[in-house]
Amino acid sequence: MVIQSASSFLIDFVSSSLPLIGVMVLVSAVEFAVPLHRRNSSGRRARINLALVAVTLGLYFVLGTALVALLVYAHSQGWGLVSLPAGWIGVLITVLVLDFATWLAHWSMHKVPFLWRLHLVHHSDVLVDVTTSFRQHPGEGLWRVLMIAGFALAIGATPAAYLAYRALSAFNAVLEHGNFRTPCWVDRWFSPIWVTPNYHKLHHSIRQTETDTNYGNLFSFFDRLFRTHSSPLRAAEVTYGIEEYENAGEFGFLKTLGIPVRHKKSRP
Repeated sequence: MVIQSASSFLIDFVSSSLPLIGVMVLVSAVEFAVPLHRRNSSGRRARINLALVAVTLGLYFVLGTALVALLVYAHSQGWGLVSLPAGWIGVLITVLVLDFATWLAHWSMHKVPFLWRLHLVHHSDVLVDVTTSFRQHPGEGLWRVLMIAGFALAIGATPAAYLAYRALSAFNAVLEHGNFRTPCWVDRWFSPIWVTPNYHKLHHSIRQTETDTNYGNLFSFFDRLFRTHSSPLRAAEVTYGIEEYENAGEFGFLKTLGIPVRHKKSRP
């Protein structure tokens, strides 16, 4: 029975991840065709990142499944502080609210020392590419889901609207971390509203003044609203990473996960 349950879980996890994995493979191909930065990191870094991707996606699958079940129950009980309209308008409102929740979770990880140490696993990457998308400490993933869950339950979000947001968020995470060049018009036309690849690249800068900007996940106007916006025009010149972890590309799996424990400097 245990083996059967484990096999069923694995099948569900892999099948639900296939579209995202397909997008990651496609973006990886674009990276090799038109790279933004030359790859000067080791194959070890890529292997560790992919291991962290597997852990992060597995965690999101488990927590996301639990949250969907909770939202189904909450919806049947009429929980929620507001009554969302039916149809696409309700979905749009849910996406906007949950994206603000994600912005707030991200902002807090740059302001609260304990959360910043968890977030370091993501920011310590020496190159930003498709494998960076889900290079996260499990504690960061848990914090993000908890923030989203709180807002989703508060507004009475439907499971379908939540899943729509999670899908958009995951696919854009892959695109915004992709190490490929984009035309200037993409940023000129879309970055005032949407988080473009160059917009997010600036957030991975080794300069704290740039790292502490552009927290947006899908919508960039939250950064403009809270004055944490920086122009994406310098993206091609950015040096990535954290000064204390310039050799993070050579870290093993456990050493990478152990960064929050070993880190002493209270950067925020």
